[in-house]
Formats: sequence, structure tokens, C-alpha cells
Amino acid sequence: MKLTVSKAGVPARVYRARYAGDEEMTTLFGEAYKLKFTIIGGDFDGKETSRLVNPGSSSPKSNIVKFFAALAGVDPKDGQHIDDEDFINCEYEIIVEVHGDEGFTKVGQILRRLDGSDQTHDEEADGVF
Repeated sequence: MKLTVSKAGVPARVYRARYAGDEEMTTLFGEAYKLKFTIIGGDFDGKETSRLVNPGSSSPKSNIVKFFAALAGVDPKDGQHIDDEDFINCEYEIIVEVHGDEGFTKVGQILRRLDGSDQTHDEEADGVF
């Protein structure tokens, strides 16, 4: 068997990507959600990149709230409901950044939605942060 060792993830830079949903996980630090994005175009077309977020906090400063609000294109506010499933297959411009000394990468930020929708999120939709 031959094995090629490489750093995990796509290189750090700005990408066009499609939101592919989340995956519930258990990490060393407890429950987490892996928010998955699929790169569109370029050398890394079809490759997945992701971000782990902790669902334990609904504070507007928490990563899960920041990422869900960015998916919806809204500023987070008290009592707001956002279901990430509403945004599966939507296209975004994302920043992938290096995480830690090992050179692994993660989604650092969602810059904006790219699929032509100026629609704001329906605050009456089911789901919560």
C-alpha cells in the first residue's frame, strides 16, 4: 500500500463555495457541529472544507450564532430563529484560514451570499440557533 501524506484541507484563501449542511459530532471538548462547504471552481473544485462550532452558546458573540447569521445574511438579534437547512446548496464567498501550527485549515468567515438572492431570512421559520 502506498500513502501520500498531506495537510488536511484546502489552502488558505477566499473561495466560492456551496453550503453542504452540518454534521453532529462528539469531540474531545464535547458536542460540536461540523459546518460543511464544497468549493466551486478552480483547482479545488468539489473539495470539502469545514468549520467546527460549539452549539452550547446562543450568545450573539458565539461562533455558531455568527456562522448561522452569516448563512442567513442577517445581524443576529435576541429571539431570532435560523435553521441552517434553509441554506443548504446556497453559494457563498468564504475565507479559509490556517488553524494552529500544524497547517490545517478551516472556514474562518462567510463573507457574503453569491447565488443572487437578496432575500432576507424569514424570522418566523422553524429552527433555532
